[in-house]
Amino acid sequence: MSLAYRLRALSVRVTGHHRHATSLLCCSANSNSKPPQQGPRPFPGTPGSTRITPVPSTRPTFLTTARMDHPRPVSAASGAEDEPNPSKKQKSGKRRAVPPVVRLRSRIHQAAKHADRHDDAFAAFEEARVGGIKLSADCLVTLLFLSAGGDQWETYVYDRERREEYLRTKRLERCDEILACLRESSASSGAPLAEMCYTALARKEAILGDGEAALKHALSMTDAQQKKNRCFLPALAAFAVSGAAARALATYEAVMEAGLEPGEAEFCKVIEAMSKDPGMGWDRVEAVLGHMAKETTELHPDTIAVLRALFDSRTDFEATTSVCTVRDDGFCERCDDVLRAVDLDDAEYSQFAEGIASLAKKHGKRADEFDDFVAWLKEHGPFGVIIDAANVAFYNQNFESGGFNFSQIEAVVERVGECHPDLKPLVVLHINRTRGPAASTPKSRALLNSLTEQNRFYAAPMGSNDDWYWMYAAVVAGTNGVLVSNDEMRDHLFNLLAPKYFKKWKQRHQTRYSFSGDPDTLVLENPPPFTRCTQVLRKENGATSWMFPIGSDLRDRAGDCRNGGDAGPPTVVSSADVGANKGKEWLCCRLQQTASQDA
Repeated sequence: MSLAYRLRALSVRVTGHHRHATSLLCCSANSNSKPPQQGPRPFPGTPGSTRITPVPSTRPTFLTTARMDHPRPVSAASGAEDEPNPSKKQKSGKRRAVPPVVRLRSRIHQAAKHADRHDDAFAAFEEARVGGIKLSADCLVTLLFLSAGGDQWETYVYDRERREEYLRTKRLERCDEILACLRESSASSGAPLAEMCYTALARKEAILGDGEAALKHALSMTDAQQKKNRCFLPALAAFAVSGAAARALATYEAVMEAGLEPGEAEFCKVIEAMSKDPGMGWDRVEAVLGHMAKETTELHPDTIAVLRALFDSRTDFEATTSVCTVRDDGFCERCDDVLRAVDLDDAEYSQFAEGIASLAKKHGKRADEFDDFVAWLKEHGPFGVIIDAANVAFYNQNFESGGFNFSQIEAVVERVGECHPDLKPLVVLHINRTRGPAASTPKSRALLNSLTEQNRFYAAPMGSNDDWYWMYAAVVAGTNGVLVSNDEMRDHLFNLLAPKYFKKWKQRHQTRYSFSGDPDTLVLENPPPFTRCTQVLRKENGATSWMFPIGSDLRDRAGDCRNGGDAGPPTVVSSADVGANKGKEWLCCRLQQTASQDA
């Protein structure tokens, strides 16, 4: 085998010394020269790692871990370069054609992402129909979603001018044709129609103003389709527009019979329908408002506007509605009463704790490790004050010499002992934090050892999220539990099974803290004495006031209030009079009996 062949086949991977390595190899071609002496090889990536291994005397070693820009090998017999095996692309001499079904599928899904390109999706559907190309079920569901109004379907329900404009596009007429293709696909595959198919058909009927037909589509779904709140929302929207309060209530009850929990979007539609039917019995109205109080906390300004319209429409009593703020102690001057603290009941606490445990096991490395924690809590509890130690230790440490501060943890432990002497504290920290440099100081070790000996410290294991541990401990602490943390817990809010529980619980049990310098400057901020959720205040003289908190977060309600929701509804009643929302405002609705009722 020629030396030239070996030189071209050898791959030399030496960073920054390629030319030097080549010169060394070329020197070895002289038969009178001695090969370089082989010495110890340093670790890859370390300085001075430029020693070259001698060329083997038998056959070359090919390194295939990376592609090198070396010349192609030369034949030892002829000296000619060996031709590489051409790829399939080179053999054919042209790019392989994309199948029509793949091209059309891409067009449909790309067009669905842009409101101004929806026509291209239907053009692709027409091309497939003419060409006899069968589209996949997901393409057909996307087309059905678009033909039923897409994300703007609710706008077409409420806005007559926009609805007529949409009807002129003829897209709504394609629903039946697309549905026929979907039924054919379902029959051949044996899979049931997707939930979105029924939801899209319900939206189509709602756009046409037929709430009964929309409700029929929602009710025709089986358990296999996994019903969602959005399946019933089109019927509620149609009944709200027409003012069919009785039918809206029937749909609201159907939502609960389906095992779903109404969210703010559903309550808003029912209340809107009732606001257009002043004859609706007030007892039924109060039942819906009471249910909404349990299921929601702060309300969107659109819902506030609909509530105002509801109270203003009543003829069986006089209602005074106004936007106001309350004092720090919860006193409202408008209704001359005090808001109360609203906590979870025993059943809600149990469901909330089970939801946290389920998520912790699902996202942890080992489910049995969280079970060990639950058993440890039962053995060494009850604990009344839970300290999110990592959050405390990192507070105000964003400076050059800042770091994990165990002194701040110690300060919090001492202070909660003074403020809550009857509650046993628990410090929760990830095990990694007990092995870092900050934990190795004598003072830090003394703190951790002391807490461990008193069974007041728990280290979340490797592969787990310590957030689930301190949150679970704080929830099972019950109505008297205190969580010391500044964590906003937004990740938990979007992942928990029951966010309605989380919002009320957080308001009642999270104690915030601050340091203005040394750990001795610790200040604890207890939760407010009242809860920002819908409340009804009844006085002994018979006066009744409904208080509705106006949400400071003006994001779309779909993310928080619907099961599989879509774009938020349009403003059906002007909410301009709600005022500048700063997260502290309430809608106060005072009820007074009319003169005829007094008589």
